[in-house]
Amino acid sequence: MIILRIILIALIILGAVSIKYPEETYMFGRRWMYKDDVELSEFAIDIIKFQGIIAIIFFSILFISTFMG
Repeated sequence: MIILRIILIALIILGAVSIKYPEETYMFGRRWMYKDDVELSEFAIDIIKFQGIIAIIFFSILFISTFMG
């Protein structure tokens, strides 16, 4: 159970990082696909931030539920 909690904490932190640095988290692991720097649209940045918020909420609920039984 402790390993699950550690993984959930890491995923919550990843969600927070994607809100703070949306372009960098999107390009992580994808930078090799592009020759030059890629500029994301404002809509894409908003979607990435929204996904970070959803991830924080979802994984926080899962983390809290690990203590419930």
